[in-house]
Amino acid sequence: MKALKKMVAVAALALPLATFAQDAAKPAEPPKITVTPYGIIQLAATLNDGVFTGQEYPSYVVSEKEGAMTLGARQSRFGFNVNVPTENLLGAAVTGKVEFDFMGGGSSAYTNANMRLRHAFMTATVAAGPGKFAILAGQTDGLFNALHPESTSYLALPLFQQAGNLHRRTGQLRLGYDFASDAFGVKLEAALLNPTTGKSGLSSTPLNDDATHNAGNRSGMGELEARLGFTLKPISGVGGTVGVSYLAGKRTFGTTLGGTTTKVDVNAFGVDVVADVTEYLSLRGEYFNGEGIDDDYAGIASVSVNGDKGVKSDGYWAQAILKPIPALYVLVGMGNETVDNASYADPAPGATPATNIDNRLQNDMFHAGLLVNMNKSWRVGLEFAQTTTKARAATVAAPDATAKLTASQMSLSTQLRF
Repeated sequence: MKALKKMVAVAALALPLATFAQDAAKPAEPPKITVTPYGIIQLAATLNDGVFTGQEYPSYVVSEKEGAMTLGARQSRFGFNVNVPTENLLGAAVTGKVEFDFMGGGSSAYTNANMRLRHAFMTATVAAGPGKFAILAGQTDGLFNALHPESTSYLALPLFQQAGNLHRRTGQLRLGYDFASDAFGVKLEAALLNPTTGKSGLSSTPLNDDATHNAGNRSGMGELEARLGFTLKPISGVGGTVGVSYLAGKRTFGTTLGGTTTKVDVNAFGVDVVADVTEYLSLRGEYFNGEGIDDDYAGIASVSVNGDKGVKSDGYWAQAILKPIPALYVLVGMGNETVDNASYADPAPGATPATNIDNRLQNDMFHAGLLVNMNKSWRVGLEFAQTTTKARAATVAAPDATAKLTASQMSLSTQLRF
């Protein structure tokens, strides 16, 4: 009987030890990373009165004599949001995003569009005093004037591009601090970005087409951007955000590698505003003034058009979004970009100057639209845009003459978000 009691006692002690040993032997479970897919299925039908540089978007006018009609789904996109548990060294909340659309280069066919990387970045956020500190690494929109107008037809190429709306996506390392309360918020961010210039810094062939030597990268430094934003929400449904931003960088041009070079400064100041006046009216807009930024930000006066120098330009856009009922949005807006020192190669004495309709001076765009919210995911839009372009068009009789061209685009689009 005593032996039996000893055996029972030993078993009672050994059982929890055996269970602990089994638990210790189990491999650690990997973090439960959450991946959420999302996207937009979009079709836009456009009818043009006039010819633009790209027929899907009413950007720069090159002729008033013809029109065009397109049906395209290339602005459709898909992506993945990634959420990583906070079980890491810093206790940071880590998120990521990867997103693609079908506006890539290499194929001009509307039915055989190439996939293009839009966003690919991660963000780590940690609590810091009353706010949060964040670090972002990857490719996404820049900090400078990153606001976009409302539209269903113009997604990949946002409204008022080349008419006051600057935008770009590029690789960057960004630091930021964000404080937000129910009624007030402030956000300060700074970033080092890869220059995304559209022209090589080398002017002699075949080196001219070497993408590794574009004018921004060849300068040997990245571009710096900073933005300070203030948000105020005094009452529910009323409030807004005002941001001021600045960028600085350089371009390097030259004839050959190792030869004589010219450095061009890049700088700009910007303001962005979002205001919810009432639940029935919202306002959006931006202003900028800068030098040498049109390559980076898809403006009208890139160095490819205006030569190897820092072209000065300024612009603005503004949009009103009326919401008489939840199912209907009424859009009205306008934009302008003006080039202040466009270059032009004057002809030799006695020579005939060629007409240079691509020496761009000014773009003005007017837009109006109706967006019908069929439900929370499905939206249909009918939109109209008219662009007026002013350009240098010299002749022998009038070497300083300018040309003004106007064209318009009507678009019908459908958009399904998931």
